[in-house]
Amino acid sequence: TGFSAAGMFANRFAVLHPNRVLAAAVGAPGGWPIAPIADDELVYPVGIADLERLAGRSVDLEALARVHFFFFQGADDDNDSVPYRDSYPPEAERLIVRRFGKTPVERWPVAERMYRDAGLKAVFRLYPDVGHEWTEAMETDVLATFLHALKRKR
Repeated sequence: TGFSAAGMFANRFAVLHPNRVLAAAVGAPGGWPIAPIADDELVYPVGIADLERLAGRSVDLEALARVHFFFFQGADDDNDSVPYRDSYPPEAERLIVRRFGKTPVERWPVAERMYRDAGLKAVFRLYPDVGHEWTEAMETDVLATFLHALKRKR
C-alpha cells in the first residue's frame, strides 16, 4: 500500500512484478496510475508499451489479472505530480493532459475504465469532501481489500 508518491510506487511495483503481489492499495498515485495496456503511445511511466525494451520483458498480464487493486483518493484532491519533472518528463505530461484530463480527479474515470477494459480486478473510489489526505475511511477500505484478497487466495 502507498499514498501519494508511495502510491505511485505501489502501483508501478504491482504492475511490474505482479507475480510478487496479491493485492495493492494505491492512494492518490501522483495524478495518474500507470496504464495497464500496451497502447503504443503509452510508454513508461504513463503506460507499459515499452517495458520489453526498457526491462527486457513485458508485463505478465496473466499474473496481473490475479492482483486485487484498490485505487483511492479524495474527490477534492488537486495534488498533481504530472507537471513535475521528478515524476514525468514533459512529453508524458502533455500526453496525460491531452488524453486523460487536466486534473487527477478528471483522469480518475479514464484510469478506472482502462483497468476494467484490461480485465483487471480493480476498484476505484473517490472520497467526497476529502483533499490530499489519508482518512480513517480509506484505511478501513484498504484493510477490507487486503482481507478480501487473502480470503480469495485460499
